[in-house]
Amino acid sequence: MKTTLILIACVIIVLICAKQIKRKTQIIRQCYLMIENIEMNLGYKNSTTKEIFYDLYNSDLYSELCFISIIITNIKSNISDYICCDETFSCIDSVYIMDKTDKENIKSFLTMLGKTDFNGQIMNCKLYKDYFKNKLKLLEEKENSKCKSITTIIVGVGLFIAIIIA
Repeated sequence: MKTTLILIACVIIVLICAKQIKRKTQIIRQCYLMIENIEMNLGYKNSTTKEIFYDLYNSDLYSELCFISIIITNIKSNISDYICCDETFSCIDSVYIMDKTDKENIKSFLTMLGKTDFNGQIMNCKLYKDYFKNKLKLLEEKENSKCKSITTIIVGVGLFIAIIIA
C-alpha cells in the first residue's frame, strides 16, 4: 500500500514538472506563431496593426499571451499608443515562466510594430521570428531530454524509497 502511494506521488511530481517545462515551450511557440502571423498579415493581406491584433485576439492559438487582450482593450479605448503601454509590458513581465531575454524581445518587437515602413515591418518580423524559432528549437530539445531525465530520476527515487519501506 505504501509502495503504491509513493509511486503515485512520484508520478504526480513528474507530471507537474513536465507540465511546467511544456508550458514554457508553449508560450515561446505562441510568440513565434504570433510573429509569423503578423508577418503574413502584413505581407500578404496588407492588414493594419489593429486588424492583425483583432485576428490574434479571436484566435485560440495565443491563449498564453495575456498582452494581446490588453492591446485589444486599448484599441477599443482608442488609446493612441495602444501596443506599447505600461499595462502591456507589466503583463509580459508577469509571465514568470519566460526568460528575461524573451520578455525583452517581445517588448522590443511590439515597440517597433507599426513604427516603420512596410519593409521595416517585415524585417522586424523576420528578426524576431528567427529569434523565437531558434529559442523554440532549443526548448523543444531541452523539453525532450529534461522530461525523460526527470521521469527517470523521480521514478527511480520512488522505487528506491518503496523498496526501503517494503
